[in-house]
Amino acid sequence: MDRLCASFGSAILRNKFLTSSQALLHGDLHTGSIFIKGDSTKVIDPEFAYYGPMGFDIGAVLANLLLNYAAQEGWSKDSESRAAYRAYLVQTVKEVWTHFETNFRALWNEHGVDRLFQTPGYQDFYMRTVLQDTIGFAGAKMVRRVVGLAHVADIDKIEDAAARERAQRLALAIGTSLIRSNREAQSIEDLIAIAAN
Repeated sequence: MDRLCASFGSAILRNKFLTSSQALLHGDLHTGSIFIKGDSTKVIDPEFAYYGPMGFDIGAVLANLLLNYAAQEGWSKDSESRAAYRAYLVQTVKEVWTHFETNFRALWNEHGVDRLFQTPGYQDFYMRTVLQDTIGFAGAKMVRRVVGLAHVADIDKIEDAAARERAQRLALAIGTSLIRSNREAQSIEDLIAIAAN
């Protein structure tokens, strides 16, 4: 049954990726493409830009944070520092989503002209759908970065083979859980609960 759920979840995400054109996306957004200073944020390498579902780019950023979370097994010297850094990463995941949602809702309220945008409950429904897409695409990105051609250095550069394997297994477990359960998600806390288990 789990395999069927993952397969169905993947099919929904694939369909969204191919047919939804909510926004102009970066297409390869990850933590290495974002430069943040106190007064500005810059994004580089937009050569894969395309029109697609907003959750794809947001999910890619969250996936990179969660891959680093999984990799802490090989980078943290002790369980205390590992737990502290993982807590920081989880908090960052929450802040990225919360900041996006807050700003998107404010722009919607200020600039939305379609009468549908004023329908009670529609904005909440729309944001929940974007969150669900974000969670699913984060999971797909995590799986792809472990078993696909483009791996992630956070995990691949772990020298201890056993620690590297544990990090890969954790990343795959989180990723597949996100794919399986993204359609049931109601808040960013659902993603955090999956990562923290």
